[in-house]
Amino acid sequence: MIKPISILDSGKEVELYQRTYKISVIGGWSVKLNSFSMYFKEIDSDRIIEPKILRWRLQSHKHGQRTKKFGTVYIPEYIRCTIHFTNPDDLKVKRSNLIIESIFQKSISTELLFIDI
Repeated sequence: MIKPISILDSGKEVELYQRTYKISVIGGWSVKLNSFSMYFKEIDSDRIIEPKILRWRLQSHKHGQRTKKFGTVYIPEYIRCTIHFTNPDDLKVKRSNLIIESIFQKSISTELLFIDI
């Protein structure tokens, strides 16, 4: 199991085994990706693997916090790779996804946002 990764920690090295991984943002249920994106870069071959962004995003609790699943990535074989985040400041997350509450809430600070794989 991979520990949650800060979106400001681009270039972190991880080992991924063959399977489909769910990608979630930890911190809240109102998630707007805007131009935020992420990709995995294989260390040995410089191959880039991009996750599939989901149209229907599922919310849940993980690590005692609110999480919103926003993508999946299929890893066809064991790889050592680095995780890269582009435009982390464009990711906007609010604690609640209820319209009436989110009007009065500020977005969660970028330093407090983590990605769970």
